[in-house]
Amino acid sequence: MRLRGYLDLIEETVNNYMRHYFLTRGLHPPWNTGEVVNARNFVKVLKKVSKGNLKVLSIIDASRYFGSSYEEGGVDYVQSLGNEYVDSIRLAIKFMKSANEEIDTNLIVHLSNVNYSVVLPLLKLYKKRKLTIIPHIYLLEHHYVTGVKATLNAYIVQKFLLKLADAILCTSPLLQKKLLKLNLKQTYYVPPPVCCDSFKSIERKAALEIINKRFNLNLDETEFIILYIGHISPVRFPYEDVMKAFVRLLNDGVPACLLIFAPKFYYNEAFKRGILLTAKSFNIERNVSLFVDNLEDKEKRAAFSLADVFLFLAQQPTAVDPPLTILEALTCGVPVIAYNMPSLLFIKNAENSFLIEDINELYQVLKDITINSRKNNYLKQEAKEAITQKFSPEKVIEELFRLYANIYKESQ
Repeated sequence: MRLRGYLDLIEETVNNYMRHYFLTRGLHPPWNTGEVVNARNFVKVLKKVSKGNLKVLSIIDASRYFGSSYEEGGVDYVQSLGNEYVDSIRLAIKFMKSANEEIDTNLIVHLSNVNYSVVLPLLKLYKKRKLTIIPHIYLLEHHYVTGVKATLNAYIVQKFLLKLADAILCTSPLLQKKLLKLNLKQTYYVPPPVCCDSFKSIERKAALEIINKRFNLNLDETEFIILYIGHISPVRFPYEDVMKAFVRLLNDGVPACLLIFAPKFYYNEAFKRGILLTAKSFNIERNVSLFVDNLEDKEKRAAFSLADVFLFLAQQPTAVDPPLTILEALTCGVPVIAYNMPSLLFIKNAENSFLIEDINELYQVLKDITINSRKNNYLKQEAKEAITQKFSPEKVIEELFRLYANIYKESQ
């Protein structure tokens, strides 16, 4: 059977004979971490894959819960008792009770951002329904277990517990290779989906109006806007080096603004003071705007739409690899300046964005962008195409059906 026909058969089987479950943690606003945004995006994809035959269970993340539920509804929440092991057990029990009520249906169970050391064994012991268990592994190194960063626990999860899964879904080809080396042969690469419709760029004038009004700014259309969205610790945002390059740009006579948005966590409030003091020491505090606040999607889209370039100069791997803010920026047509990392192979240097080897290259790249407006329009178009070709929901749906086809083939 040709591949397309085989995938069509798998799609028909999934739609007619299988029900999807998605078990996760923190699937509620604010959408201020990569893990929860990635989970939300996968829920949207799975709704399309399952033709709506999807049930979502989520533990409430008390550290970032302010009373709002998932906007599209349909999430059955588990209240947190403040202990991730207890919360994970209660999540698994809630799933089992729900599964017991299912009519003769095979269940595909996706796990994301939960404690696998608890949930995987409990689900494997559940015998009343045929389960296909698929944990999503997008966290790097010791971050495999949410909230438990001990190397021993990470080793146990990687080496033993993940073998209980029927398949492992990775958003990073690099992580896939690492897990395959651990003899976890049922590991598949599925790119992280980007909700392209939510991040279509809007007119710069409209974007300026949204951001100026929301944050009481006075940005105008003539300014060259350098944007960063994310955590502001020095390993994620090397602000001293960034400001050195920024000062040189201002000294060249470029009317520029460095616009920074950090999610509302206590540690970002602590770093905020150091960044503002650094800006003051360079005498550029009027050109630097920093806000520790949670952006809604429409505000984030507006920020991307008014930006001339997006910085992502993390010096360590982020939770979701490749970083979702890079993908969102490119979807809005914003060129990115980032360190040359293996997970960014889809970026073509100087064609849709810029990859640098050293922070000292930052000034020259910024200067080149400011003086080449024709090239910038080309960059923006190429940036959008880089995402739609690889990370659109349609592409992820196709990869999911390939994953299901492999699972189905292995079970025969």
